[in-house]
Amino acid sequence: MKTIYLALIMLFPTLILQAQQDSIMNPGMERWGPNTQYDELLDWTTLNPAGALLGATLAFKTTDPTELHSGDHAVKLVTQEIQFFGVTPSILTSGFINTASQQVEGGKPINSRPTSISGWFRFDPVTVDTGFASIALTKWNSGTGIAEPIGSGSINILNTSGVFVNIEVEINYISSETPDTALITIGSGTPTGEVGTALFVDDLYYTFPSSIETPESVGLSLYPNPVSDLLTINTLEGLTFTLATIYSLDGRIIQNVVLNSNTSRLDVSNLKTGAYIVELSNKEGTIVRQQFLKN
Repeated sequence: MKTIYLALIMLFPTLILQAQQDSIMNPGMERWGPNTQYDELLDWTTLNPAGALLGATLAFKTTDPTELHSGDHAVKLVTQEIQFFGVTPSILTSGFINTASQQVEGGKPINSRPTSISGWFRFDPVTVDTGFASIALTKWNSGTGIAEPIGSGSINILNTSGVFVNIEVEINYISSETPDTALITIGSGTPTGEVGTALFVDDLYYTFPSSIETPESVGLSLYPNPVSDLLTINTLEGLTFTLATIYSLDGRIIQNVVLNSNTSRLDVSNLKTGAYIVELSNKEGTIVRQQFLKN
């Protein structure tokens, strides 16, 4: 069973604890491609390539601080009027969009059974409209030559009154098999919706079954603490963490750093004075969180 080691849980009432067996590619919508025709979100598919042929853009890169949950970017999905097609909701998917069949297909690899997919959403409908988020988990059956359903979940997204809210899509499993493909699909509304309806998406993640222990179980130590520039992270011998994520106390992601040994040093000189949480994780799904002070 995957294990979470948690420090100062009372400082994180809004964070959902998870064992990261699989991660979503470009979950914070931070990486974008250099495309001169439209905003190109890497590792995701939108309707922008098809819309560009008809002079329409449906998915936008936003850097407005009021339109972000964390980081420097988020994606803004906007329902548009497209010539020959009429009102068209904006679609974001981890698969690909088959414009001939008007279906979303494919997906990204996965090798675990998350209990849900969650993220931060802000939905601004022009009048009354409904956004949506869904996930379909499948496994290829070489004998039958089809992708068999393993589990799925979906949820409608309603007006969030101009702020980001955390939305969870629970996954209902119909098979005990482990899936090999995850198809995530998010949309700004329905074909009967209004032009200009916008759905902002940021910081997606899977949630896994977990148990809670103390950071002492992994011998975690942070020094110096308080720290001015370099924070040393030390754990039990043989326990290697691969990623360090620094959070503010209100749950915003401040920084991600790739690690490669059981003793690592983080450059935190660019942080403002105050208290932070560092979260350490590895490919085996172990997570530990601890507070430190920046002076």
